[in-house]
Order: sequence, then structure tokens, then C-alpha cells
Amino acid sequence: MFSIENNPTGTVAVPGNEFYVDEFEITNLAWREFLYFAKQNDTINYTKLLPDSAIWYSVYTGDYLKLNNYDNYPVVGINFFQASQFCAWRSELVSKRTGKEIIYYLPTKAAFELVTDIFDNNEFTPILSDVYKIDKKNKVKGLCSNVSEFTSIEGIAVGANWNSESGNCKLLVGDTTNSEYLGFRCFAKFVE
Repeated sequence: MFSIENNPTGTVAVPGNEFYVDEFEITNLAWREFLYFAKQNDTINYTKLLPDSAIWYSVYTGDYLKLNNYDNYPVVGINFFQASQFCAWRSELVSKRTGKEIIYYLPTKAAFELVTDIFDNNEFTPILSDVYKIDKKNKVKGLCSNVSEFTSIEGIAVGANWNSESGNCKLLVGDTTNSEYLGFRCFAKFVE
């Protein structure tokens, strides 16, 4: 899981650039791993990292985060602070396990748009889905479906989502409070 040859694990190189992008949005399974670490190590206030479960119940029956049939769905009901904490935790964990310093971060709006220009194949699917079942032909999945995504600036998210009326990957989402249509993916870079 943590062997690195050319790319940080789970990422795709962005041609002509020195950064990488996650192949998929961050999933419930990855979020549960993060919560487990936070609870065990008490380095971050665990309760501040819990997603807003009322959001799941407004759309789903049962606990969206904990039910195994949603393991590979994008985590939702989180906020900017929580997504940023995940990136910091992942940077530390992967850097320790690989012996290479890697920084995971939320992308700028411009970087996200560049990635959509390079990798989007205009497969807009307005459903919340298992990340492994959408955009199968594309190296970077779910850019124009599943969830809109946080950027590095609090209050700004981009991309179409399962609740969108159009598949505009560069759609600017102004309301970034916890919601059932907002998640994130990490971008990454090696530190020399």
C-alpha cells in the first residue's frame, strides 16, 4: 500500500506539472481510518473530526459513514477544517511509512480546473456512487459527478455533484457548509 515508485500511493501524475492528484475522492473507509488514528493517538480532538451525521440521515437510511456498503463512497458531511486535518494526517503518515517527505493538500481552484482540463472526459453522472464504479475510462474519477470538492480557500468548492443540474466541472460552489454533496480529494507533492 505504501510503496512509492513514481507517484504517491493512490494518485495520478498531472502531466507537465510537479504535483499529483488523488484518483478518487476521499472515501468513507479512508475517513474511518483517519478517525481511528485520531481517537487512538488523541493528537487532534476526535469529536471535532466527526462528520455531521444529520446530513446522512437526510439522504440515506442508516449510518452512511459506518455501513460497509458505503465504504467506497465519498465522505460527506465534513467541513473545511476536517478536510485540512485529513491532508495533514495523511502527509505525516505516508511520509513516515515511505521515508520520503510528501505533502497532501487541498488544491487551489486553478489547480482543480487544470486537472479537469486534462482528465475530464465529460461523463457527468448525477448520482452519489461508489468511486470505483464511475468514470471507468478516466485516470482521475468523479471530477464531474459524485461530490463537489473543497479547494484550499475556505468557502470555495468546485465541480459538479450528484445534486447538480449540469456537469460543469468548473462549477463554483459558494456554500461550503457541511452538506451531502460536498467532499474532497487530495493533491500531493514531494518535498525535495
